[in-house]
Amino acid sequence: MSRVHVHFVKEKEFGAQVVYRVDSSDFSATKGEEPIARITINRQEKSYDFEALGQLSREKVVPPHVYDLPESECDRVLGERYEGFGYGGWTARMAHVVRRLLASGDFPEETYGIT
Repeated sequence: MSRVHVHFVKEKEFGAQVVYRVDSSDFSATKGEEPIARITINRQEKSYDFEALGQLSREKVVPPHVYDLPESECDRVLGERYEGFGYGGWTARMAHVVRRLLASGDFPEETYGIT
């Protein structure tokens, strides 16, 4: 299995919200990082919004929140609602990084998620 690389770069922070651009080198022929998503985290509500950018905006992508569901529910939703959708490795990694940030309460200027 190939590795999934995501790099969260803080774009802005205001009130309860922190906005990260998510870059990846996995979609670039030159292996340079390219934006693939924007994640807006609400610290108070412990929630986030996902916006696909670049390559991911042109594809049917499993949204990261699906990977926050309990395993059996996740499997059911993937099979019923997101059949034929892809890029789950990247969006699952984004969900993992967001959960880590929310759990720690620390929102650094940048952070990585590599598997």
